[in-house]
Amino acid sequence: MKRCYLAVIVIGAVILQLTSSCKSDVARKSGTLLVAIPGKIDLLNPELSQSDADRFVNQFIYGTLVEKSEGTFPLALSLSNSWLINVDSSRFILYLNKDLFYNQSELFGEAKSRPAVALDVVASIKNYIVARKASRLTIEPFEHLLGVETFYDNATPQNFLSTPLDGVIFSDDHTLVFEFYEPERKFFQHMSDITLAIRPFEYFTQNRHEIVGFGYYKVVAADDQKIVLEKSPRAKERGDLTYDRIEVWQNLTYERINQFLTEGTIDVALDLTDEFIKKFLEANIHRLQNIPPDFKIVPVGERYRIFSTAIDTTLMMVN
Repeated sequence: MKRCYLAVIVIGAVILQLTSSCKSDVARKSGTLLVAIPGKIDLLNPELSQSDADRFVNQFIYGTLVEKSEGTFPLALSLSNSWLINVDSSRFILYLNKDLFYNQSELFGEAKSRPAVALDVVASIKNYIVARKASRLTIEPFEHLLGVETFYDNATPQNFLSTPLDGVIFSDDHTLVFEFYEPERKFFQHMSDITLAIRPFEYFTQNRHEIVGFGYYKVVAADDQKIVLEKSPRAKERGDLTYDRIEVWQNLTYERINQFLTEGTIDVALDLTDEFIKKFLEANIHRLQNIPPDFKIVPVGERYRIFSTAIDTTLMMVN
């Protein structure tokens, strides 16, 4: 089988070091994670994130109702800090954190920021359903939400905010109720996915293209070549985020990514094909003898990640 070799070996390589033969602006900086991808990140539509690269980057920028965790309990608190669930998991009452602020943006006028509220969640969910309908994608976990069929049939990109969605109710800024006509036992698992990122309702009402969330990092620069993220104030909540800055180099050829990996210029490469992995291993066969290994190849869907084990691997958790 074509992918068996990944199941039986751990790929090793020398610790990544920048070499003089590299002619790119990509260069190591203390406290910076360097990422390379062959395509371009979609920063404006997290609800449509499908590629590993989109999901990897957007998870740092945007926040969700709950978060994935590597601990015993698979979820961590985020915008929702407590909840109640009925016996058959068809009704969920969520209580929201009153002090979770968006990263600063012109979207909020002179205030520059504000706390996330229930209206943001409702607007984001409505947008999620409409956007994924247009792209012919599933709308999990809302297939059995009360009133979703009527909303699905009548909502458009122009009217979705004013179109009723009966199964999502908020009595105040910090209390949300979700009602399903069938049990939805994977509700929290789905709500932790980055495709259900929560954005401010102003984003939708003002029709602006602002990249704003309440994630642990914020975008400080972005163009067709590079996206730069820096820690947001919220990052203080996480003691395990060792990188102050993340640089994502995009629209690279596979040849260039192979060069960077071989020279040790970058820490992480995403969205790599089977053919790329084969060529990389052929060019770096001598590195398989290193014990312990200092980089790994990990399958993510139909593609692969390569990352150095010298970096903070908590960032490598697949969202």
